[in-house]
Amino acid sequence: MKNLILLFSMVFAIVLSSHSQTIDSVFISEFHYDNIGGDTLEGFEISGIAGTDLSCYTIYLYNGSNGLIYSQEILQGVIPNQLCDYGALWFSKPSIQNSVEAIALYNNCTNSKLQFLSYEGSFVAIDGPFAGDSPSQISVVESSSAVGSSLQFLGLNSSFVDTLWTGPIPNSIGLLNTQNTPCAFSIELNNILIETQCQSFGSQELSIQFTNTSDAALDTFIISYSFQSSIYSDSLFQSISSDSIFEYVFQDSVLFLFEGDFTINCWLDAINDGQTFTDSIELMDTFIEFDSLIISDLVFNSCIGDTIELQAIDFNGDFFNDTLSVNWTTIVQQDSVFQLIVFNQCQSDSLLVNTNINTLDLGLDITLCNNDTLFVEVPNFFNSYSWSNGDSSFQTSLSQADILSLLVQDSTGCFLSDSIVVAQSIDIDLGADLEQCVGDTVLISSNFNDGFFQWSTGDSTSQISSFSSSLISLEHTSQFGCVSSDTISLDFLDCDTADVSIPNNASFGFSVFPNPVKHYLFISNPENNNLQYSYQIFDSLGRIYIDKKSTKSDLKIDVHYFQKGIYFLQIEKDDKVENHKILIL
Repeated sequence: MKNLILLFSMVFAIVLSSHSQTIDSVFISEFHYDNIGGDTLEGFEISGIAGTDLSCYTIYLYNGSNGLIYSQEILQGVIPNQLCDYGALWFSKPSIQNSVEAIALYNNCTNSKLQFLSYEGSFVAIDGPFAGDSPSQISVVESSSAVGSSLQFLGLNSSFVDTLWTGPIPNSIGLLNTQNTPCAFSIELNNILIETQCQSFGSQELSIQFTNTSDAALDTFIISYSFQSSIYSDSLFQSISSDSIFEYVFQDSVLFLFEGDFTINCWLDAINDGQTFTDSIELMDTFIEFDSLIISDLVFNSCIGDTIELQAIDFNGDFFNDTLSVNWTTIVQQDSVFQLIVFNQCQSDSLLVNTNINTLDLGLDITLCNNDTLFVEVPNFFNSYSWSNGDSSFQTSLSQADILSLLVQDSTGCFLSDSIVVAQSIDIDLGADLEQCVGDTVLISSNFNDGFFQWSTGDSTSQISSFSSSLISLEHTSQFGCVSSDTISLDFLDCDTADVSIPNNASFGFSVFPNPVKHYLFISNPENNNLQYSYQIFDSLGRIYIDKKSTKSDLKIDVHYFQKGIYFLQIEKDDKVENHKILIL
């Protein structure tokens, strides 16, 4: 393989009149001075090596009618790296004069005259650093050019050849001119690829791989090759970025019809800015033919999830275990007939695998209403059935919450399984009957937040707080369609007229106060003998709220968290029982 890489020469020298011009890394690459109608976007562009500080440079504008300087611009800024260590800066300069004029570039730090360019004619400078010099006249002018155009330099150095200027063309303000080529380009052919090498296949597919080893993208290529004394070529117009690999398939592949030894020569030309960069490669090989390949002539039955191992043999019954070994292990995952193909470079065979097409589906998870029974039935063509509840037929039933699963075996010996979750519904519950003072607000809630509610009051929300009846009922339909009901009884008390001296059947003189009570209930033992006694507080339904023992002569009980209503206090001591009726407000 060989590479031809074109490197750009940076020769910066020219003779202007009787004065020699100094080599420098900065040059005038573009300027604009005249438009149709009013002049716009007038200015000039400075290009050069990236990182150059322009504070040493000055632009002089000369009047060609008298040879005098009519304007000058001390430059500022650093040239950016826009492409391959080169860049450009644009300087706006309104009122650049038309007709025979000149633009000059001078290095103040080295006292060097870099460029003195005239347009539309020539003259002799009278003053300034270029006094006595005649400018080099560029070969293009702007004669009422279109808005957005300019005159541009085609080179990348300070060898100011008149013919390297062009225009007017669309400007490239602040960017390297499109004709400039600062990068060193190169290409590299990697290899020629032939898809197969088998006589029985006839025509072959030929492709090449190449790498753009340049610093920038290339976009025009001519790919050529010679075969059997004929030369073929194809043009490719596609941008290929720097350091990227590209593979191209030849369109004339059908011409490769032969057997035995062969040689292919291939070369690649990359074209950029009129320059051509070339590389070539040669491939010598032989088309060959192998023994025929046999996998199986039978149809293979398999279950989903089974592993199939294939091994290829030739007509002589020998395994391909040398340089062309073919062993393929695969897991059957499809639910239909599919084909496995094994290639032995030039020969192939296939095996049809029939997978089990049976399926098993118990349906969706379900919630049972109370007293309901779930009946499940599957197709009656399986060889065996094994339900999680112990049944062994194609149908079963379930009347309680459980995970129901089934394992079956079909006629091919394959096993299938499925399961569902069976949940049990919960009945509606309004809680225990209540006692309340007349006029108080009581909130009655169910144990459900979803579903459909129908109260005896006509309400349809999950809870109610406004009612006048002492008997409230609710019918609830759950999201699963289960219907249940409950009733609660309310006992309305006239708490405002309650008798504070409620009689009791005290038998041994315990004092209980205050009564009615809101916050704390006190029990006083008159004997004050530190002997143990027990006490209970329960409601009219017999539900016990407090059941404790004590030896204290004065006992304080917090009842502020009790619901309002009638409660009963029972005190037991020395096998004697004393009852008190308590009203909690």
